[in-house]
Formats: sequence, C-alpha cells, structure tokens
Amino acid sequence: MNAVAISLVTLLSVATLVLVLFLLPGSRRKGGEIKVCGTPGCVEHAQALGIDTSRSPSACEDFSAFICPGWKIGDEDVVATVYSQAILISIISLEKMSLNAYEREAVVNRPLSMMRECMHRSSDDADGVMSLLELVNGTNFAWPTLEDEHGPPITDYSRPLRLILELSVLWAVPLWFRVWVLPAKSPLQRRRAIVLSPSTLPAIWRGLHETLLLYEDAYSIYLSYFNASIFRYRPPSESFEFFLRTGVSVQTHVLSHLSTAFHDTYKQPRLVEIRSLPSWIRKVGAEEWAKALGSVFGTQQNISVSDLLLATNENLLKAADSIFNNNTAQEVFFHTIWWFVQAVGAATSNKLFLSMSEHRSGRYIQRIVCFDHVATTYNVLLASIDKTLMSPAERLYIVGLLENVRAVALEKLRSYARLNATTRKVLAAVLEDMSTVLWPEADFGRPGGFEKFYGGPYRGKGGFFGEWRWSRLQMQNRSATLFTTKEYVAAAEVYSFVGNTLVSYNPILNTMSVSMAALRPPFYYKGGTSAMTYAGLGFIYAKEIFEALDMLTHLFNGGTVMKPTDALETSALWNGSWCPAAVNNRFTYPELPALDVAYTAYMKFKDKDSDLPLKGLPHFIPEQIFFSTFCHSNCYFDLSKRLKVSQVCNAAAQHFDPFATAFSCPAGSDMNKSPKCVYS
Repeated sequence: MNAVAISLVTLLSVATLVLVLFLLPGSRRKGGEIKVCGTPGCVEHAQALGIDTSRSPSACEDFSAFICPGWKIGDEDVVATVYSQAILISIISLEKMSLNAYEREAVVNRPLSMMRECMHRSSDDADGVMSLLELVNGTNFAWPTLEDEHGPPITDYSRPLRLILELSVLWAVPLWFRVWVLPAKSPLQRRRAIVLSPSTLPAIWRGLHETLLLYEDAYSIYLSYFNASIFRYRPPSESFEFFLRTGVSVQTHVLSHLSTAFHDTYKQPRLVEIRSLPSWIRKVGAEEWAKALGSVFGTQQNISVSDLLLATNENLLKAADSIFNNNTAQEVFFHTIWWFVQAVGAATSNKLFLSMSEHRSGRYIQRIVCFDHVATTYNVLLASIDKTLMSPAERLYIVGLLENVRAVALEKLRSYARLNATTRKVLAAVLEDMSTVLWPEADFGRPGGFEKFYGGPYRGKGGFFGEWRWSRLQMQNRSATLFTTKEYVAAAEVYSFVGNTLVSYNPILNTMSVSMAALRPPFYYKGGTSAMTYAGLGFIYAKEIFEALDMLTHLFNGGTVMKPTDALETSALWNGSWCPAAVNNRFTYPELPALDVAYTAYMKFKDKDSDLPLKGLPHFIPEQIFFSTFCHSNCYFDLSKRLKVSQVCNAAAQHFDPFATAFSCPAGSDMNKSPKCVYS
C-alpha cells in the first residue's frame, strides 16, 4: 500500500472514530471533558443509585444484584421497598413543614397543624383523654361498662358491620376499608356504586401487633398501658375486659386477613349488586347491608339491594367473610371498639404515644400513625400544600410527561394484535377518556370552597385530639347532600394514602390519582434528565395504567360496559402463554408492558440537549441511567435473606431488547436469553 493510500485510510479511521465518539450517547465532550448533568437533582440521583461498576455480578449476569445493593435503605424495620422509603421521606418532609411558620387561620394549612400537634405535644395528657371519653360516651363505639353487663350477648353480625361502616364514613377511621358512594361518571359505567378499597390501618397495626407477639408478656404490658391511660377513667364491663385480655387471636386474625388484602400485588376487582353480597360474606343478609350503608350515607341516597358495590380487591370481601365466619358477632364488635381505642387512643394519650419511642423505630412509627390520621381526612389539602412547593413550569412539565406516557400506552394498546378487537376498542376508549389528578383545583374552583367542605379553622387548645375531633365533627355537620356534591367527588379523585401504592386508579370515576411521594426522589427530581424522570415517575404511571386496564378487563368480562358478575373466573388482560413456560408471570405483568411504554415515551419525547450522563456516573449513557433508575425504583429488602433485590427488575429487563442493547449484553447471557415474552 502506497503512502497516499495509507494516509487516506488513516484519515478515514480518525474521521470514523470522531464520528462514533460524537454519536455515542454520553460521549459528548466540552473542553476534553464528558458533558454531564450537574444539577443538584442529577448529583443526588447518581448518589442514590450507588452504582459500583466493579460490583459482581455484572449488569448482564444479574441486573438486580448489580443495582439494588447500592440502595441506601435506612431503617430495615420500617422501610421494605423504595416506594415505602419515598412515602416515609414525604411524611418526614410534612412534619418539618409543620414546624415552620405558616398562616394558622388558613384552612389549607389544617394538615400542618394536626401533624404538628400529633408529633409535638402541646396539651396536657389528661385533657386529650378526657375529651376522647367525652366523645365516646353515647356513641356506637363506646365500650360497654359495668352498667351494661346484663344485656344480651351480641349475635347479629350486622351490628359490627354498621360500626365498621360508621367509623369509616362518618369518623374517617377506616379500620377495615375505605368506603365511598360515587356517581357514574364514565360512559362505560352507567350506575352509581359503593366502592370499598383497602385501608392502610390494617397494615400499620399488623406490624405493631406482630412486634408485640415476638416478646413474652408484651401484649399484657401493652394492654396495661391502655388500662392506666384510658380504661381506668371508664371501667369496662367484665365481658369486655375479658375480651381485652383474651382476644389476641381475634386481633391476629382480623389484622392478618385485612392486611393481606391490602398488600396483594395483583388485585382482582369484584362488582356485585348488594343483593348478591351474602354469597361473598355469608353472615350478613342483603337487606342488612343496604340498611347499614343507608345509615351512614343518609336516607337521601336511598340505597337498596339493587345498588352496585365495587370491591377494588375481591380479597377484601374474602377477608371480611373469613373474619365473620371464624369469630362470633360479639368478638368482632368488641374488637372493632378495641381497635378504635388503639388507633385513636395511641395518638391521643401522651403516655401511649411517647411509649412508641421505646421501640428502636419508634419515631418512624409515630410519624406514620400521625400521618394516617391527617391524610385520611385532609388528602385534598395535603395535595394543595404539595402544589405550592412546585413552580408552574414544573407542574406543567410533570403533567406533560404523564400525558406523553398515556399517549404511548394508548398507541401500543391499539396495536396489541393478541387482544380481540372488542377488548382493544373498549379499553382504548376508557384510556383515552381517563383523567389524571395530581393536585385539586384551588378552593374546589370557587372562593371559600375548602372552608365550606372542611369547616373553619380549629381555634381551640385541645392539642391533637382537639384537632382530630374538630375535623371529624365538621364532616358530620355538612349537609346530608354531601355525598352528591362535586366537592365530594373531587375529593374522591385526589390521591388518598394507601401504603405502598404511589398512583391509584378509580374505575367508577375513571381517574388516575398521583401521590405527592411519586413526585419526589428517586422518581422525580427538579432539574433531572429525561432518562431519570421517564424511568421513575413515567414508569410508575405506566404500571398503574396497565393495572387499571387489567382491572377493567375483569369488570367488562368480555362485554362493553362494567357489569356485575358472580363468576369465579373473569377475563384478564395478560395471558401467561405469551411468555416462555419457565417465566413467572407474576413478575412480568404489569412491569414488562409498563417498561416498554415508559421507554418508548422516553425515546420519543426526551429533551436531547439535556439528557446527559450524570455527574458521578459520567460513563453511564442515558439509556443505562434509564434502566438503572427503573430497577432501583423497584428494589425491596428481603428480610429472610437480608438482601436488597428486585425480581420484577430482572424479569422485565430480561424480556426487553433495548435493555440488552444499552448494556451490550451478549445473546445467551443471563439477562439476554431467548425466547422472550411476545405480547404485542
């Protein structure tokens, strides 16, 4: 080869190298340095990922083991998942805000006042307890005293049912489940429905209860605290006192069954007419259900056995049936009262509240208990406070990002040839009509709207319980027409605290509700890159879309409108045969199609100029940051193995070709095996 030819080859090689370096994501250079995102959000996220490139196994061998060990978990007794960690961080943030200066007379700040009073006691212990006893006297949840001893035992299961519903609807203490009566809003749902959805309380109190059972005599010591702080001032009857001492198994049964329904990863809904409820909960007749619901929602609602009831998870109905079937009516009634005393009394009595701090995770437990009381009543006001923390530009960006994800999901749904045409058409119509709610309209769209709905500010000096009682009494002072007002429906559309779920779907209203925790790290950072945000917040939203589509497939069950069904088996969106036989479908749906949607939306709508590698991870291209963020967000702590892992991370990534491309995983490697799931 002559000198000219060699020179040409050399020049061509150099030009090719320059072109490759220019085109490779993450290899853009400025002044000889890799151009990176150095905003506080990008730096914080790089630190949160904690990626060690020398870690074994590699990303292509076990992506979960490559990513999850970098997660900084904090308190293992309280934090089980990255989701729960984000929720806890948002609760801590609210507590910190409550200690700052704010306008006490403003109704929107009521959550801050209640959180402050709960966490930082300002009133005398006796004042709160006496106020609680004053409230309890004469109510249906007053525990029997010595004067009531000679009454007949409770044998009618409708009595504890009425109490459970009363506490949930009228006192915002959803011990078993949350209950709403919602008008038909979607054109595919033509009748109103009573909606039962999981409550956080069973999960919170199961954790506390199981901790007690780990230690001998701990329950009796626990009970002695309540005897000394509350029951001494209103001595219970012998039968109720006997139940308190011996009812541990009842409490175990109630909490374990209800919290299992709460923690279900895949929730199958059940829509039934009230007349059919006895086939699900055998101890209570249809007329008793209608009367019990009518007693809490008012005569104007005219609830009858022909009304629809939607359990967002059919295991709520199964849990209730098991509890009623394995315990007497009196045991369930007594336990409901006892649980109310624990849930409210533990936050009311300073002695009881401070005793939680004896546990090594006590401060976290206190925050969760307080926040649940606040959020159950003030979900709208909490979202309004959160709205003020973001600029209009930020809010507009988030709304646009979620709309991009929904648009891609709709596009892909319409192309899923493996679904029949009717199913595709019906689900696409619902998804197209679906609304997403992050923040409520200020004052519900009219001057004084919040005050009309929540009542005026609390001006008393009764500490936490004064705030708590005031908020509940304002609920009951509203007009009997409350349940048909647009404010009531608007409140139902805003996210309510439901544990590890960061986005929730209401099929009656066809509304997707996004939590404030979903708008915080590691899912969303101000100044974050497109890869970070679409893999975090975008994936969470896409995942809930597919959970919603699966829920709707059950409810339509092959038809074009939601309809009640008593069939044990209903239609499902995901077909296990779409994946290889060795694949556990519990870890591929909804994560795999959600990952596909989030990634496609990212590639289609990303800001190319700012979608850079992160400072701290300069050699990770944006696509690698996307998948790392997705995996990190789905890590959890396996207590039995003492490991931080994510089965859904591996299952979804293994069956998604762009992952293998991003990390250059060779064909046949553990994270790039064939055949893959085929569902489109």
